[in-house]
Amino acid sequence: MERKDDTDYIIDFIQNDKNKNKNIFTLGIDSEYGAGKTFLVEKTLEKLNPNKYEIIKIRCLLLEREEVYSYIIEEIKKILARNLIFISNLKKFHKSILKIFDSKFLGGISDFLSYNSVTDDIDNLKATIRKLNKNIVIVFDDIDRTNDVEKIEKILSFISDFSNGNIKSIVLFSSDNLKKLDERFDRDYLEKYIPLIREITKIPFIKLLKEEIKNREEELNKIDLNEENFKFLYIFKETDYNIYPNDEIKKRKEFSFIRNIYSMFNFYEIDILGTITKNKEITPRQVKNFIEEVIGLCNYKNLNKKIERRIIIAYVFLKYIFYDAFYKRIDNEISFYELFPIEIEFQNEIILNLDEIDLIKNLINKKTNILSNPKRNYIIINNKVLYFDKRSNYEDTLDKYLEKLNYFVSNESLDEKFEKLEELFKSLKVKKLAEKSKINIFIYSLFNFYLYSYKNKEYFVRERKEEIENIIRKLKFLGNEKQVSEYQKFYEDFSPEISNKYFSQIFYQKFIKSKKYEIFNEVGKPFTVLAMESLTIFGEKEEQEKFLDVILEINKGEIKDDYLQAFFLTDLDNIKISDGIIEKILKGNYNIDRKSTIRLVCKNLGRILKRFPFPEYRVINSLKDFLDSTKNYLIDYKNELYSSEILECKEVNDILENYIEFIEKIKEILNSKKLINEDNNIRVSFENTELEDTEEEKEIKNMDTKEEKIKKLIEFLINGRVKFKEANGIYFAIKNNKM
Repeated sequence: MERKDDTDYIIDFIQNDKNKNKNIFTLGIDSEYGAGKTFLVEKTLEKLNPNKYEIIKIRCLLLEREEVYSYIIEEIKKILARNLIFISNLKKFHKSILKIFDSKFLGGISDFLSYNSVTDDIDNLKATIRKLNKNIVIVFDDIDRTNDVEKIEKILSFISDFSNGNIKSIVLFSSDNLKKLDERFDRDYLEKYIPLIREITKIPFIKLLKEEIKNREEELNKIDLNEENFKFLYIFKETDYNIYPNDEIKKRKEFSFIRNIYSMFNFYEIDILGTITKNKEITPRQVKNFIEEVIGLCNYKNLNKKIERRIIIAYVFLKYIFYDAFYKRIDNEISFYELFPIEIEFQNEIILNLDEIDLIKNLINKKTNILSNPKRNYIIINNKVLYFDKRSNYEDTLDKYLEKLNYFVSNESLDEKFEKLEELFKSLKVKKLAEKSKINIFIYSLFNFYLYSYKNKEYFVRERKEEIENIIRKLKFLGNEKQVSEYQKFYEDFSPEISNKYFSQIFYQKFIKSKKYEIFNEVGKPFTVLAMESLTIFGEKEEQEKFLDVILEINKGEIKDDYLQAFFLTDLDNIKISDGIIEKILKGNYNIDRKSTIRLVCKNLGRILKRFPFPEYRVINSLKDFLDSTKNYLIDYKNELYSSEILECKEVNDILENYIEFIEKIKEILNSKKLINEDNNIRVSFENTELEDTEEEKEIKNMDTKEEKIKKLIEFLINGRVKFKEANGIYFAIKNNKM
């Protein structure tokens, strides 16, 4: 219905004997690629009476430059022949016409040949066409996509000379694309050849999406998707409040990131998303291709069905709509925060990125707890170790964060520092939000990232980030069809063999030495790691665990570089694997010879020492300094642990001792001379968020006595369901009758 006016306009142009444009024989449809020009014109032409109209469709993109004239003339000849109209001395005439056109193709034939030399053959053709008791409509499609200026000029020349009488031409193009090809192709130039130009009506994105979902309803239902799954995308053109106007719980769940951003600073005065989406039109073709790819990925037989559908939908949507700002920038070696930074400029030239803002707000959230333990001089917060005292050459200190707010510390106490931090943070006023940051806020919103300052369990934030990054890595891989084909071919042969108890003995012979699989041509990665890559894309977690056992057998029970690299490729969350790595390394059953592996261990330390949260290792960190600070943190924690009743359990105490010894062992490997070194609408809100009990806390609360609660706590701690830091707080709550 939105394009009924467009249809009527085209029909009026074709049947224009009585309207004001009756002496105009060429109509241009000017809209961007994918806007639906071809579909609109084809559907409109279907309404014409075939007894009165003949249609010629010219796909300019498919024609070579030399074929343009001959193809059009051949199509006209076919129409004449179907209507029993023939040209005398046809071969001579055909050659003559083509020679005339090829002699010059710009500005119309009458501009460069004398009237007498041309009219004999040209007028003969025109006169013959006029004998036809029908009108001919010639549609020139994709004229702007040929990337051949000379071909475009030839087509325009033909249009200029033959669009008259009973021949009407409709030219489909994007003026922006033509201008990129040649600066001469501006509006004034085009109107010499195409005097009537219309831009087709734009259809709102939400309506396009709803219609495409309705059209593909049967296919979407088969993969358990419906309009509700795509509704979070409406934020592209609607505010979060209007999408779920009467469902506050749904709003909080679906738009937690953008709502947290809004509430952190008074961004309600700044249209964060409006400016990036206002002039960003989405075409019907983009929506169609987007839904098509989502269905294809969800139907992918070897893609893990447990993958969150929102992440798939957000990824594909951003790929089509923000290709340069999102898809081209994806790099699996760089973290999401580094790829898509969000920087905000405040008054007094204060510039903070979102990580810094989130950390400061979280510090303020935890102020009371921090100040209640004055002996501790650091805190692990937002995946970082932050010190409260001055430290040279170390960025993550309270003093440095105060400096970011233009306050320089002298001799203030910790209480005074926190008082100043909160005062300065509350006084911040947003001055500027760069366009790039707005786009990145939109990207984070679609994936629904979490902020540390709005989650009571910090590992929820880390796990969400890791989940999103891992899924994006898989989806980007699946975008390379050739690579996918090679990996899938290998996986289909490889998977049935994993359970073979002799597999470790035949792996090299069957899959490597045979030189049958191209995936092993990649230089720089062990064969076992390349094999594990195929399992992370196509395989199940059970297959990944079994293959880790195979790698261990191949390595004769030793932890080697390839085992750790393969493990960190996976999303496996098995505490037995983590504890097994610690046990073997402490017993000396290892052979690690690459510094890059030590860096991987530091980056993924929380996956090995699973019962502790660890700060994120960053490339700028010295490996030695990182390991030293981690060891000190573990020792400090053990010394300060007031829940001595927990440490009295030998198994718990041994776990903590093993963690400390493991760090020391990694430092020892690092120091080895044999190690190879390769080379924001936003309102300020400081309200306390309501904390929700975890499943473990609920189970502990259901115990009757303190003794039973502590026993259950120790059980959770040993099996990794509760981390030491949480156990400390839970123990204190039990002892003080708060749990």
